[in-house]
Amino acid sequence: VEPLATIEAVIACRAVQDIGATISEQLVVAFVAVDPVAPLAAVLFLAIAPAGIRQRAFSMFDLNDPTNRDRRAMLKVGAGMMQDHPLFGVGPEMIESQYTRYRPPDAVNPTNPHLHNVPVQIAAERGLPALAVWLWFVVVALRDLVRQLKHGPARSVAAAGLVPALLCGSEERQ
Repeated sequence: VEPLATIEAVIACRAVQDIGATISEQLVVAFVAVDPVAPLAAVLFLAIAPAGIRQRAFSMFDLNDPTNRDRRAMLKVGAGMMQDHPLFGVGPEMIESQYTRYRPPDAVNPTNPHLHNVPVQIAAERGLPALAVWLWFVVVALRDLVRQLKHGPARSVAAAGLVPALLCGSEERQ
């Protein structure tokens, strides 16, 4: 990724964040800003892709899709865990064993090993103070990346790390 393209992607993402865009919309904007030819390639890929891949790609935008419904349920589970255990969470690696206690009726899966959202996972599992420490780490890391991008000797390395850090770091725990 060229530094200029990365900067354009960050600026574009920030602009759509300010108007309330979703993470998916921000990713699309970043994708287009980094490589304007990419949307054409994506459309071409989807046109020739097997039906299963096309269906999965479009399911990201369907609120009634079982995966999306279950992710909303996981957020409710995490909120319940945080409400009951704000200081220390339910404990390390305890999400799956505690899941059924907090599972809402609209959840798709009977249990989940994690909550598919890093901040929610940390707060539910380890407590709100742990979330505060993690957020502090993220802010300091992003601040240092931006400083490196503006003034440091390794600007291209900082630029290459900035977009993934901003767009991907808080969405999934694998």
